[in-house]
Amino acid sequence: MKIWGYAVNSYYKTASVYVDIIPRHLVYFERVVEYFCCIRILHWFKFPNWNFICVDDDGHWHWKGNETTYTLKEWWGDLGSWFHCTIHNPIFQYIYSNKRDKTFSYPADYDKLKADFKDIDKEYWDRIAESEKEDEKDRMEEENTLG
Repeated sequence: MKIWGYAVNSYYKTASVYVDIIPRHLVYFERVVEYFCCIRILHWFKFPNWNFICVDDDGHWHWKGNETTYTLKEWWGDLGSWFHCTIHNPIFQYIYSNKRDKTFSYPADYDKLKADFKDIDKEYWDRIAESEKEDEKDRMEEENTLG
């Protein structure tokens, strides 16, 4: 299955068009898991403040110890975050690894891509316009500090 898309960088005004070629059954599997990951109700279930997870100096976590401890709420937050980190993300990484998909990316003209897709994907480009305003503020601050 071929999945076409585009990516833009509003700060540097660069863009690219890409295609992912992935086996169809893996695409459907990932979309089902992604659907469950995006269910808002999962974020309603907050974890309790139990001291549960210990992190040693190397950053490895385990259940018991005298190292830094975190509560489940501090570590995971809610059921939605836990689902994303432990189920959705590993499946996503498995599917989009170099062995299972082929990705081809081609550079595109930022302004042309914006003109072609602005009406189709209005919500996305509205967010990009807000980001461009923030980027302009960042550039002005950078110039004032450097110069």
